[in-house]
Amino acid sequence: MTYRGGTGTSEQDSAVRAAQLDDQSQEFRRAHFLRESTRSLSSAAAHLAGGEAVEALYQARQARFFVEAMLAQAVAEARAAGHSWDHLGEVLGLSGTAVRDAYAGGAARGFVAEAGGVEVLTRIVDRFYGKVAADDVLGPMYGEDIAGAAERLRAFLIQYWGGQRSYSPLRGHPRLQMRHAPFPINARAREVWLRLMAEALTEEGLPAPLERMLWEYLVDGAHALTNTG
Repeated sequence: MTYRGGTGTSEQDSAVRAAQLDDQSQEFRRAHFLRESTRSLSSAAAHLAGGEAVEALYQARQARFFVEAMLAQAVAEARAAGHSWDHLGEVLGLSGTAVRDAYAGGAARGFVAEAGGVEVLTRIVDRFYGKVAADDVLGPMYGEDIAGAAERLRAFLIQYWGGQRSYSPLRGHPRLQMRHAPFPINARAREVWLRLMAEALTEEGLPAPLERMLWEYLVDGAHALTNTG
């Protein structure tokens, strides 16, 4: 893959800003899910109309990935808010046990399973941060926390894309924009971040559709987290 291309002064202002960033993060995530699943379903319909049944099935499967991931995130947030498995079962028209078992079995489905396991994302993240450490722009931004940053991104991506849920128990709600707010991320830093990530993805050699799916998500996220000129 080739890549081309203010907070308040008071505690009250900071709290308001943090809440706004959290809301924006949730809206970004929901918008991403809806956009990608809609795009995949529309593409599936077009291929089916053109007699390309196999490609139509693949596009429909991509849409399923996003729907399943969105459901998993919604269940996680509902559980964190104190809702019981039985209540979630009532909402979904299932038994509480069925919802719990389906949620716990998420590691067997989705992107991670299609890509070949969590080791794929682990290699991408490790390769990426190896490049970051040697980069004049990003290296100083991470400093001594580079190992911790790698661990957090690794856990986040694995959970997000269908692997074990190790990020939420340690970090809670992602709150990506809020967590990145203390760090000035400008367009230059974003472009370098994406260039190095593109190199890491290319070196991993994922199947093209999976690489595209992951890459588009990372591009959207990088732009959403840019917080200064």
